[in-house]
Order: sequence, then structure tokens, then C-alpha cells
Amino acid sequence: MVAVLLSLENEDYLERLTPARSSELREVLDAGKQQIREGRGIRHEDFWQEMETESRM
Repeated sequence: MVAVLLSLENEDYLERLTPARSSELREVLDAGKQQIREGRGIRHEDFWQEMETESRM
């Protein structure tokens, strides 16, 4: 199971990722899975540390 959080600043891009266009969403998810398999994911602790840092800004 993979969870993906996307920070989208462009609402047009968000609209393209709606279930009606699930092939584009599937491509984003597949790319994320591939990055994790290649060891380019982010550790759980690092993720939450980054979130805490971002929330202070």
C-alpha cells in the first residue's frame, strides 16, 4: 500500500487528477511507487519532520 500526498498550487492540474481522468492519477501513483522501489522514497520520520518544519513557516 502506498499513500501519496500532493501539494498542488495549480487548480487546473487538480481538476485533471479527478477520478474522471484516473489514468493521469494512476501515472502519478505509479511514478511514486517506482521511486520508492528505487530507494528514492522518504523515510516516515523525515516526512513528519518536514511537515513540522513547513507548518512553522
